[in-house]
Amino acid sequence: TVGRDEVERALVGKTWIVELPDGSPAIEHFNADGTVSIIGGLMDEGRWRLWEQGYCTTWRRMRGGAERCFTLEKTADGRYLIYKPNGEISMTIVGFQ
Repeated sequence: TVGRDEVERALVGKTWIVELPDGSPAIEHFNADGTVSIIGGLMDEGRWRLWEQGYCTTWRRMRGGAERCFTLEKTADGRYLIYKPNGEISMTIVGFQ
């Protein structure tokens, strides 16, 4: 698994190219100022914060504004699998812009 330090070092301030569980693409801007936006099937914006086991997001529309925290796993080919609290895959980071 990927902890807080690697999230901060490797993922913050980047534009994530992600694949959603249904296979559709999206772009997520994970900004150093704590804001986050997603362009694609979801189209939303909100805030994120580091968490000991990964990161948490609060979106304007998704989940009715409720915070959810995610854990991450880095694959051998450099992708990041992002897991919901129940262990389901939320999305996969397939690259960066």
